[in-house]
This record gives sequence, structure tokens and C-alpha cells, in this order.
Amino acid sequence: MGAALLGFLMKKNTVVENGPAGSLVGENSTANAAGGWAGVCATAVVGLIVVGVASTYTTGTGASTAASDGRGTALLASTSNGEWVLTESVNAMDNTAEVILHKTGSAGASLDIRCIKQRTDAYVNTDTVVDNGSVRVKFDESSPIRQLWTRSTDYKALFAPDGLIFARQLAKSKSFLLEFTPFQEGPRTISFDVSGLDTKLQKISDSCHWDVVDKSRAKAKAADAALRERVAEYVHPCNQHIEGLGNWCWTDPYGIIDEEGYKNSREKALEEAVEYKKMGLAFKHN
Repeated sequence: MGAALLGFLMKKNTVVENGPAGSLVGENSTANAAGGWAGVCATAVVGLIVVGVASTYTTGTGASTAASDGRGTALLASTSNGEWVLTESVNAMDNTAEVILHKTGSAGASLDIRCIKQRTDAYVNTDTVVDNGSVRVKFDESSPIRQLWTRSTDYKALFAPDGLIFARQLAKSKSFLLEFTPFQEGPRTISFDVSGLDTKLQKISDSCHWDVVDKSRAKAKAADAALRERVAEYVHPCNQHIEGLGNWCWTDPYGIIDEEGYKNSREKALEEAVEYKKMGLAFKHN
């Protein structure tokens, strides 16, 4: 409709209308001057229409929609603030919320924090094939930390071990560096300006119910601490074999496993004893 009106006005402003006896208005007549002013007015109207159309398309981009992204997901909204881009959608199959925060980095890399199916993930798309998941991460001016991340199925993205913990650490930082190893190449470092994330995470935390996750993890931590306390009394210096002297062992009081291996510290021996307990291989009556 806008295009048709625009064409009509353009035509009225450029085509000379002729009556039965020739031109209706002479070149030097007063009517021609009026026609000239009418042309100016028409041109102004056309300009306003063009601006209005452009404005409509511009504002329409940021508006909420119910279109599909072709993957069975109905898009609700896509807004950006600075360099962080927030996308909200609903899974068409189970109607669960899907929220993604996206950030571009150096060398064509990107960083995403997402909540999908009540799970928080954080990953970096490196824009190249990754050799392995061994990385080093650095937040602001802190010392680099070596971690083991998980590669995506196309080997181009790397997932943080714990998306929730990683996202919270990012929110406290202004810069983030990731060192990884591309396939058949030397280590490469990519960087991200992550400032402002602390004001964006609310959508992710609400959708993935971080408050519930925090309570669940707190209970698990308390249970683990109680378990460690029960098992700790069975961790002791190795003393039954000469080769074990100076090391630490643990003993199942019911003799299921007796002094399993040697550890060079009490903490390592305790960690192993707790794992055997969790697997149900020892301390079944404790």
C-alpha cells in the first residue's frame, strides 16, 4: 500500500495533465506557480512517507515476534544492549523457555551462555577445529588456570565444565581470555570484553532457576561433608608394608577393601575412600 501511494504521488508530481484543448496550465501562468508549490508539498509528503516506512522497518526489527527459527522454536524476542545480545525463545515441542546470551570476541570467536531445558551451558565457538579440550582460562589480571573443557560434536566449540559457575565468574570480570589448541597448530588465544554481563544474567538465572540449583548444591555439599567426616576416621598412615611407609592408606572396617593403594597425602586417600563409598564398593555399613 505504501509503495502504491508513493508511486501515485510521484506520478502526480512529474506527469503533465492535458485537457481537451492542450495544456491546462501555461508555463508562465499563476496556476503554474501554484502547481509548483503543490509539487513541493507532494515531495515533502513523499519524504515523510519514506521516513515513516524506514522507521517502521527499523523499529520492527527489535519488536517481539512469534516467528519460527526453522528448528521447532518460536522466537519471542531478540534484543541487544551494547555488545551482549539476548535472545529469548520457546521450544515448540515442550514449551520450555530458551534464553541465550551471545558475545562476539577476537578472531571470529563467540561466547554463548544459555539456558535450555533447565540446564545452564557456557561455551566458546572458536571458528576452527579444536585439537582437544585442554585449555587455559584467564579472568582480568588473575593468573591463568588450566582446565579441561568438552568439545562440541563438530569440534569447533568448547564447553565450560560448569556453565553456572563459569557464568558467575564472568559476571565478576571485565575481560576473559581462552587459550586452546587448534587441530595441527600451536596454542591460540582469543579474548572477550565481558563487561556488563552482571546486568544481563537475570534472564538466564530465572529461566534455569539458579536459586533452586543453589539450594540443591548446598544440600549435596553438606551431605558430602558429612560423608567425608564419617570416612575420615578410616584414613591413616600406611604401616602394614614397608613400601607404603610415608604414604597414606584407608581401610574398610569390614574388610571389603583393605589399604587400597598408597597416596602421598591424607587428602588424596580421603578423596579415594569417599569415591569408593559413593560407588557402593566400600563402607557399606557406615
